[in-house]
Amino acid sequence: MLDEEVIVRDARSIAWTIPLAFPVTAERAKELRPGQTVALVNEKNELVGDLAVTRRLRWDKAALRPLRLRHRAVLGPPPAGAWLEKDPSTHLVGGEVRVLPQPKHPEYGQFILSPPQTRTTFRDRG
Repeated sequence: MLDEEVIVRDARSIAWTIPLAFPVTAERAKELRPGQTVALVNEKNELVGDLAVTRRLRWDKAALRPLRLRHRAVLGPPPAGAWLEKDPSTHLVGGEVRVLPQPKHPEYGQFILSPPQTRTTFRDRG
């Protein structure tokens, strides 16, 4: 429920201000089916994880316009948020994402922690 900024799981609303979905063209959306697992690659075409497809839906870009003002840090401030209008994608694909361990940045790697590492650090430091 994008307008309420929640996801519903087991009849409970859970705060979720940044939906995770992957924009695809209409042609690609036709190829993707629930139950299928597809590779996720970065801009260098390197494998970074996979997506177990559970949903595909038409992308209502007009519904995102009011949210752009509230979520500037995610969608980018105008005119940077204009990418939304220019993007050729017409559908969104979602599902369970599995992310592969990423290589550490050579200069800042010791400062970049995974969510489990972050939770451990918070617990250890009180």
